[in-house]
Amino acid sequence: MADKKQEENKEKKKQEAVVNQAPVSPEITKLDEVLRRLRLLEERYSSLRKKAQFTEHNMLKDAKEISTEIKTLSSTISELKNEISDLNEKMTKLSTEVSQGVSKAEFNVLAKYLDFWQPMDFLTRKEAEEMLKHKPSEE
Repeated sequence: MADKKQEENKEKKKQEAVVNQAPVSPEITKLDEVLRRLRLLEERYSSLRKKAQFTEHNMLKDAKEISTEIKTLSSTISELKNEISDLNEKMTKLSTEVSQGVSKAEFNVLAKYLDFWQPMDFLTRKEAEEMLKHKPSEE
């Protein structure tokens, strides 16, 4: 903004100098005014073009970054899908194994039989042999 004002001031001073030097026709004055405005418009156009290029450059850079992030997220999602699939397979296997196991009622029946039989009180082969060795013979 300051540059534009400085240039406008310079243009006005040039025009005043020209006006003070010699009488100028109104057509020349209008032509000078049109040329001054044309230069200002060219400068504004150049400034806008630079801003547009800068914006375009930033948009391309951002698009590349977003594309990279999308690829990363896509690969992460693929990995997660594979892991979920593996977990589903394992859960199915575990469910199958659990369903093939003993039910609580069957376990309770087995526990009752064990309590009834008292297998801890059974005689082992080794104990039987020891008893036979120590038993007096009946002859």
